[in-house]
Formats: sequence, structure tokens, C-alpha cells
Amino acid sequence: LFVEMLREPGMRQKDLDRLRDRRKASLVQARATPSSIAGRVNPSLVWGDKHPYGLIDTEKTLDAVKLGDCKKIAGTLRPDGARLFVVGMITEDELRAAFDARLGKWKGKAPQAKKVPDAKPKSGAIYLVDAPGAAQSVISIGHPGPERQAPDYEATYLMAQILGGSFSSRINMNLREDKGFAYGGRGSFYYARHGSRLAAGASVRTDATGQSLREVAKEIQGMRAAPPTPEEVQREKAGAIAALPAKFSTPTRTLFAFKSLAFYDLPLDWYNGYTQRIAAADPAAIHKAAQDHLQESDFVVLVVGDASVIKDDLQKIADEKLFGDGGLVLLDADGAKL
Repeated sequence: LFVEMLREPGMRQKDLDRLRDRRKASLVQARATPSSIAGRVNPSLVWGDKHPYGLIDTEKTLDAVKLGDCKKIAGTLRPDGARLFVVGMITEDELRAAFDARLGKWKGKAPQAKKVPDAKPKSGAIYLVDAPGAAQSVISIGHPGPERQAPDYEATYLMAQILGGSFSSRINMNLREDKGFAYGGRGSFYYARHGSRLAAGASVRTDATGQSLREVAKEIQGMRAAPPTPEEVQREKAGAIAALPAKFSTPTRTLFAFKSLAFYDLPLDWYNGYTQRIAAADPAAIHKAAQDHLQESDFVVLVVGDASVIKDDLQKIADEKLFGDGGLVLLDADGAKL
């Protein structure tokens, strides 16, 4: 069945209609909570609303998809450049025999991949999406980040863990343990095939929205201002190394680990030197990664919450030009300006 779907996909109108209706139904849920709205709108602000990574589905865009469009894309699925990953009790000879019998006649060259454009972040403003009656606000500060293949990946990873990636991170300790504004805070780089985006923030008490935004910005600035402490570095190094075996603990996880390497165009022996590279990242290297990859001038700030409660405080922050001179910009749940 898999081979049939791959080589001769049905491409039936009724299937497209069913999938479209299902996706439309999911849009209702996607617009229902501050967290889902933020997850929907944030990439568009960081990458740009015309960037392929920043496109937002709406009923209009879904209706614009025709069966012919799907057939055209299906026609580009060719063995040239395709990769097969198998993890299990099977030899290479057995796999080749099974593969040749089922896909040996699959021919064709895939089209050349289009170049992914540079990100065009909508920096310099505070973007607000109203979620009437929301008990919490979602705040997010971010901007485009480094490539996954960057030579300072390990230093950048440790820096992000110290900032907001682990439970003991600065953002989490500030917002959760010190201020009591949130159950938890976060900050990390989310990698795409080309580039990444920083997202740092939390779901916070509505009445603490403005102050929480200031605190997250302060922690990002603090990472740039001075090297991390030896204790922070050692803690995150130990966590990174201890987490490595879990990546290969099951066939599924092993498969995912190697698929990820291929996806990011990394060598398949990349993990061989991982622990050594983590160990070699010192506070100076981590500090340099913060200075290179945390750029205040590029901050994209998104808040989703009850505007009747939080708008005045956010307007005050915008008037202070803490994040630039773009002011306070109101958006709907699809990221469109109001």
C-alpha cells in the first residue's frame, strides 16, 4: 500500500475535500486559546508573512488549494534525492532485495529545490492579539536565529538552555520561582531546514503581563552582557550529555535521530564527537554565542491576552521604546493588522 501511494497516489477530490474540512475545523481550535494563537502568529512575525515558514492557514487559503495543485506536487516525488531509513532486525542484503522488488522500477529526477529566502522579521513593535477573558497572557520575544549547521551549535545550545531551555534556566527561575508570574518560562532556538527562530517567553498571569515582558527582555540582555557562571555551564553540559542515550533508546528514536541529521544536511557520524564538543564549550564560547545570536535590535515581540486588562501597560512599554519605535500594533488571530 505504501509503494502504491508513493508511486501512484489516488489524488481524489473527495479526499482533498475531507482533508480541507478537517483542517478548517482545526482552525477554530487554533484561534481559541492564547497559546495556540501565539504558536500560529509568532512564526509569521519572525520569518515574515510572505516567507514559506511564516505562512498562516485561513479558510481563504485552504479554499484556494485545488486538486491540480496537489497533483503537481505529487508529481515531484521522485527517487532522486530521496532517502530510505530503516531500523530493525534486517540485513542490508535483505533490505536491498525487498526494496528492489517493490521500488526498483521507480524512476525520475526530482526538480531542483527552490532557494529559501531570507527572513524579514517584523521587528521594533509590540504586537498584541486580543483574547477576551483570558486568565493568562502568552508573551514571546524572538527573532531569526542561526543555521543548524553552524560551527558554534553546541555553545549556542548550552546558551539557550541556560537562558530558558531547562527547568533551572534563568527565565524559568525568574518568572516561576522568584516572581511567581508563571508556572514556567522558556527560551530556545527552533530550527528549520534553513535557519531558526528564537522564542523566549511564557504563559503568565494577566496582571503581570507587562512586568513579565520586561523580565524576559532583561534575561536576554543579561545573557549578552556577561559570561554564564561555571555552575550554569556545568549543569547544562551534564544535562546534555545525560540526555544523549535516550535519543537512541528505541528504534523509533534512533530513526528520528538519523532522519534529523539528514534533514539538516549534517554528516551521519555527527553524534560521534557530540560529547567532546559539548565538553569543549567554555563560558567564553557560550558568551560569544549569546552576543552573536541574541540581537536586541531584531526583537519581535508578541503578546496574546485580554486587551482590556493589558493594553495600557503594553502601550506604556511601547511608548518607552523598549523594543523599538514601532509602537503597539493590534492583530487578529490570523496575524492580520486591525
